[in-house]
Amino acid sequence: MTGWIVPALVGLLPVLGFLAVLLAIESYKLVRLSTVIAVVVAGAVVAGACYLANAWLIGRLELDLATYSRFVAPIVEEFLKAAVVGVLVHTARVGFLVDGAILGFAVGAGFAVVENLYYQQIVPDAGLGTWIVRGFGTAIMHGGATAIYTMATLALLERVRPRLLAFVPGFAVALVLLTFNPTGHSYYHWLADGFPSVQPLEAIAGLVLLIAWIFFVRSTLAAIGALGIVLMIALFAAIVWWMVSQGWLDVRNRSTMAWVVLLILGLVLGVGMSWSHVRRRISGQASVDRVDD
Repeated sequence: MTGWIVPALVGLLPVLGFLAVLLAIESYKLVRLSTVIAVVVAGAVVAGACYLANAWLIGRLELDLATYSRFVAPIVEEFLKAAVVGVLVHTARVGFLVDGAILGFAVGAGFAVVENLYYQQIVPDAGLGTWIVRGFGTAIMHGGATAIYTMATLALLERVRPRLLAFVPGFAVALVLLTFNPTGHSYYHWLADGFPSVQPLEAIAGLVLLIAWIFFVRSTLAAIGALGIVLMIALFAAIVWWMVSQGWLDVRNRSTMAWVVLLILGLVLGVGMSWSHVRRRISGQASVDRVDD
């Protein structure tokens, strides 16, 4: 009768306790307890919405559970948690990084509470070790990831205008890593699993990525030109060379070097996409396209 109490406490108290600590050490008391509770509830609502959305999508997309869990479910969950953060930022509920840390963590905490309660229902016989991992690992991860996202968003929005520009470098890196990355969880690996057979969803995703690549590459070429791209790659290559000479990078580690190359490619595209806006703010000169008569 009471066998579920200890697992539930181990699964829920770490994330809620850490949230309470964040709220207690916030010396300026800018975040009201009522706001934190409301945001925790919002995170719980997001968890319920994700359950319904995932249940609907997995049936419509006709994917097996493993594939859906690896490639689709994380996108749905993080997008909806980020949507709560977007509402908080848009309505000026957060103004400082410490606010973002607390309220961002609160979103993830609410999500984690519902997720762990649901997990306790479907796996009632899970051992204490499982709940230690979920309580101190998965639950804290949900809160920490959303807190980091919120703080990063606030930091970028504070320094860069227009606001959408703050997300461009992240979009560029995400585009590169969604297309290919060494973890085996990318569009390339998804397509390669069944190649040469191509499913409709794979074709749609491939066309979306292709459109995004064309847009980013053309915009980068228009902003900094081929010479600018070469110079940026040379700069990043020199930085990598220096890091290797310091012993911080091992060129024999293929996985590490692959991540470095992919990150450089994403940063080049991100800088290229942002360059005209940065140039305008620094010099006051706008970039325009030349149209032949």
